[in-house]
Amino acid sequence: MKTTTKIIAFFILAIFLTGCFGVNRDFKEIRDNVIDIVGSRVKKNIEFGVGAAGLALAGSFIRFAEEDDLPADIISYLDVVQVGVYENYHPSPNKKMREFRDFCDKMSDLGWQFIVRSIDEENMSLVFVKNDLGEGINELLVITNDNNELVIATMEGELEEIVEVAIRNKEFGVVMVNN
Repeated sequence: MKTTTKIIAFFILAIFLTGCFGVNRDFKEIRDNVIDIVGSRVKKNIEFGVGAAGLALAGSFIRFAEEDDLPADIISYLDVVQVGVYENYHPSPNKKMREFRDFCDKMSDLGWQFIVRSIDEENMSLVFVKNDLGEGINELLVITNDNNELVIATMEGELEEIVEVAIRNKEFGVVMVNN
């Protein structure tokens, strides 16, 4: 095969196999529950997922463009990223705290554990982690809501490795102690 044919085939594959997709059913279920709890009408600004192929391609571009390999190293440990950004129309104050507790309990039943929960009348921030494999944290869910915007994001992958890479980077000023 000629070199130009290989290059064209590579670009065609890169365009069609970037790994981008719509969000999955679990993400949609979480989104619908959160929208119900925050009690506002929302308009979808953006909602997408990026799989391993898209993340690998993004990591390659970052390695090529950046002198610092940290962002590409972090991306290399991710398998799936899903993001939804929604504009709040007619926002209402967050519903009763009991509904948020019920939501957190439901998430717990699904294997999620909250590590951050900050809720008041106008703002909500929730961070959950999940450990499906029994070895370390492999999923992260972040939900934040204010009067203007609702953002939901999930990441799947070797998240403990990401934390370790970030901490080992001297820019964070954290010294690691060997066990």
